[in-house]
Amino acid sequence: VGSWLAQKLKLSSKERRILLLSGAAGGLGAIFRAPLGGALTAIEVIYREDFESEAILPSVISSVVSYSLFTLFYGTEPIFGIPRFVFHDPRELIFYVALALVCPLAGWMYIRTFRFLKFSVFNQVRDRVGLMWATALGGLMMGIM
Repeated sequence: VGSWLAQKLKLSSKERRILLLSGAAGGLGAIFRAPLGGALTAIEVIYREDFESEAILPSVISSVVSYSLFTLFYGTEPIFGIPRFVFHDPRELIFYVALALVCPLAGWMYIRTFRFLKFSVFNQVRDRVGLMWATALGGLMMGIM
């Protein structure tokens, strides 16, 4: 719709990009109920060539307006329901301390496993059979897991 509108209004390619980013920011801001996040995601992620600074204001306006209209019709409830947590006893903190020790170790193991697979396994597979087959093997292994 944005491309069609840009053709009818005889806009330049830069104005067409700004129109595209504003539309994407509006959609992202409304669906994820995060107007500023939708605007910044559209500008930084969708348009990868360069940061489109001229699109900041139109994207923010588009995202805020679409978020406002969305909440007008569907309400302001969070997307994901979060149960209410209540702290009852200081002994519960022991589990949080254990979790604080386990999570960094799990993250460290994840990164080490990823680097091992990338440099020790897939680089050798890529050198032997090529990039396409190494990528296919990685996708197959991921599907099996």
